[in-house]
Amino acid sequence: SASGNLATNTNYTATAYLSANTNLTQNTDLWLPLSKKNDPNNWVSNTGVYPNLSGSITPTIPGYYYIAYQAAVTTATGSNNQNNIQIRQNGINTKALTQIPLYTATGASQTMNTSAILYLNGTTDSVNFSVFSAGTSQQVVGTTDGNWTKIEIFKIN
Repeated sequence: SASGNLATNTNYTATAYLSANTNLTQNTDLWLPLSKKNDPNNWVSNTGVYPNLSGSITPTIPGYYYIAYQAAVTTATGSNNQNNIQIRQNGINTKALTQIPLYTATGASQTMNTSAILYLNGTTDSVNFSVFSAGTSQQVVGTTDGNWTKIEIFKIN
């Protein structure tokens, strides 16, 4: 059972997602543009603070947050290369990274997951989400229901 300093207020949370397939440029981080799914405190933004950021989540309540990030990518061309997803704090500091070999099966997609527990100060700290591909002809899968590429964040202390 869980006990201690866990926050149970559902207002201390946000969920966001990628709403449409987005092309990946080879060897370049794609900063995810975020669509809001659940955002009671208006934490989800598409105006980042670091150059070229598409989206960020900036909690307005200081504390520790659990952040889960899932991204699906389509089949790539190329070999001996990799995809990765990253959770970054303030657009710069990598806090979680998942790296997988390029998926080259025809007509399929592959899902990557990563998570982190971070202290966010409630004012200037934000979290940002990127996808990287060393392959070509690849997309990040986005859908209007938000089930394929998504972010969930909630306060735990």
